[in-house]
Amino acid sequence: MKEFIIAALMMLTSAGVMAGDRLGGYGGIGLSTAYIEYDGIDVNDGAAGISAHGGYRYNEYLAVEGSLGVFDYKDWVWGPIYSAGISVMPMLPISENLDGFLSFDYSVSGSDDYIGNIGDGFGVGIGLMHHFGDMYVRGSIGTTLEEEVTVLGLGVDIGWHF
Repeated sequence: MKEFIIAALMMLTSAGVMAGDRLGGYGGIGLSTAYIEYDGIDVNDGAAGISAHGGYRYNEYLAVEGSLGVFDYKDWVWGPIYSAGISVMPMLPISENLDGFLSFDYSVSGSDDYIGNIGDGFGVGIGLMHHFGDMYVRGSIGTTLEEEVTVLGLGVDIGWHF
């Protein structure tokens, strides 16, 4: 019995060390696809996007992140859509190398040829992040909370802790 308790304590301690190694700054790049409906117009035409993100993980349960992205919609008459956002991300360690997360986002979007903003507002998401030492891969799905623009997005990111 004593050996079991010692082994369990060693496992718990090593998991805590791994989680602690992931605190601090991180950043990466990602690819995404989205279904978008703007003011009742369906522009779901094979939308694709690329983004960069950077953030800071304060503890094993909370991170704050900023992102920049560009998205190309073939039938969108005003050209590519550019976006910038900030997210508060509650994290839940699931195992030694796997975290679940929520994201509560605010973003602004626009296009070169469109006068005004496109889809500024709040959104929510959920995802999983798997860690490989200093590197991570994550997948997420999210949606906007605005009436004028409906976006349902799916993304995959790769990044590094520094």
